[in-house]
Amino acid sequence: MKKFYFITAIVAAFLLGSCNDKAKNDVRPSTHDEPAEEVNFTVDFNSIDIDTVYNYKGGDNMVLSKMAPLGNNKAIYSIVPPGSSVGYHTHETDMEIIYVLQGTATVRMDSTIIIYTPGMVHYCPKGRSHSISNLGEENLVSFNVIAVQ
Repeated sequence: MKKFYFITAIVAAFLLGSCNDKAKNDVRPSTHDEPAEEVNFTVDFNSIDIDTVYNYKGGDNMVLSKMAPLGNNKAIYSIVPPGSSVGYHTHETDMEIIYVLQGTATVRMDSTIIIYTPGMVHYCPKGRSHSISNLGEENLVSFNVIAVQ
């Protein structure tokens, strides 16, 4: 249950705080003529089909994922099998948070390599580059949030 609350807190903090500067400064009184924005705050990964992507971002083998679009942002349940990876890529307009649920992630960010285990979080801010590899013997399972900045 603690993992659920932690993941919920991550999503809320970064999705609610991911407004661009223009939106933060665009404070207008609301009028009754404007329709309320329709937002779905619940993601049920049990109802989303799993996609298999080969050589994702130039990586090795395959990545399995369930992706939930949240406006311009995404919540992703990801499985990286042993020997697979997400290739090195740059987050030009968004940031990514990866919360490791199972397995071991080997993350290269710029010239640094860090090992992440269950309960650890990797953050790749806008403008930075990273790759994620599963060099272990069990599936790497993670919950990822990608938010426009």
